[in-house]
Amino acid sequence: MSPRPLLPPTSGLPPLRLWPLVLQYGARALVELCLARIEFARLEVVTIPARNAAMRAQHGKAEPTASHLATLAWIAYAVPRVARRLPFRSDCLVQALAAQRWLANRGMAGEIVIGAERPGEVFGAHAWVVCCGQTVTGGDTTRYTVLI
Repeated sequence: MSPRPLLPPTSGLPPLRLWPLVLQYGARALVELCLARIEFARLEVVTIPARNAAMRAQHGKAEPTASHLATLAWIAYAVPRVARRLPFRSDCLVQALAAQRWLANRGMAGEIVIGAERPGEVFGAHAWVVCCGQTVTGGDTTRYTVLI
């Protein structure tokens, strides 16, 4: 039986034993966010369903392993933390693009979802990534109605 993968902390500072992983995933998040920001500059939102279909076709829908779930947790941990510290805007769609690309490089199909706040509330759009039935980026998405 293989050892259980290390997961990121749920709150506070990570313990010292996790710092090598924090740095590794943080560096990767930095690269993915920079690439996603470049991609965002020429992205047409109408192409997102085709991107999602291509991800599903290329990576299929595999049963998530403990390693996959650990990867999802680390991406969900690293992307928003690094995005907050960048000198350029890295809003939800940029974070979603970064996570989708990162997941694809790991052989997993992440799908970008775009939603809007439910009627009666102030209009707000939001993007997030779902993989293996889990929301990877985008935080709490319950107040949004899915558009794409």
